[in-house]
Amino acid sequence: MSESSDNEMNEWELNVLKNGMLGEKKQENIITLKNAQMKESVQNWDDILSYFDNKIERYNQANKNSQQNIESCVDQIKKIQTHLIQSENKLQELTQLSQQQELVKEIIHDVKIPTEKKITELDVLEKKMTVI
Repeated sequence: MSESSDNEMNEWELNVLKNGMLGEKKQENIITLKNAQMKESVQNWDDILSYFDNKIERYNQANKNSQQNIESCVDQIKKIQTHLIQSENKLQELTQLSQQQELVKEIIHDVKIPTEKKITELDVLEKKMTVI
């Protein structure tokens, strides 16, 4: 009986050991599974963060491009303003020249008419002189 009791005890101990090992193995499997799930979760978060990082980078690049386009447009506007100012100055100069030309025409007209009268009078006088 003692031998059979030892055998039973050994079987019982074996079962306890097996169950204990299985329990440890089960715990290891659960821990491994949880670690895998956490890694997958972390990977998912990394993917999400990477997605938003890429979005932010694209928005920043688009913003930079827009800023450069705005600066380019501002430069073009400044050049156009300078050109318009130069054109306005030329127009004023041409307007002054045109006004001066009109004045010169009036002066010529004013001088021409009396001069023609004087020439006519001189011609008449000359004819009178020749007659005399």
